[in-house]
Amino acid sequence: KGIYLPNLMMNEIKMLYQDEFNIGCWALDIIEKYTKVRLPVDEAAYIAMHVVSARLNDTSTGTINILIFVKGILNIIQNIFNINLDENNINIVRLKTHLKFLAQRIFKNIDTKPIDVPDIYNLLLNKNSKLNDCMNQINEFVWDTFEYHLSFQEQFYLLIHLSVVIQ
Repeated sequence: KGIYLPNLMMNEIKMLYQDEFNIGCWALDIIEKYTKVRLPVDEAAYIAMHVVSARLNDTSTGTINILIFVKGILNIIQNIFNINLDENNINIVRLKTHLKFLAQRIFKNIDTKPIDVPDIYNLLLNKNSKLNDCMNQINEFVWDTFEYHLSFQEQFYLLIHLSVVIQ
């Protein structure tokens, strides 16, 4: 019917699921080849979400929750540290990958092995006062949005990635 449905999460999908997004773009080419209709690139992101959901054996709601999780935490980091997270920086890519897999573990209820490193955790927090504020806001966001408490080990690994990014 020619109705345009913008994909409001397209940039996040493209960033976190690049291979799946490329599959979506390839699908648009195939659709155009057989129908002579070129769909907007937003459709590639929708297709990518279906591929991700199928790969994770999950619903699209789970995939959307992962995107909301990652985007929300990245927004907190950018706001607290007043930084722009450059997609080409390897440390940013690692952080985003960590957040994606953390979200997948949370939404699939996969426990992590307990670790005992409170001294290192506290050392990192004391290194920069904004880190504590950031972790508090992240914990609050995750609880308010998903009713989930990040475990100590989840916070610890996130703090390590975050420390590298803000250096």
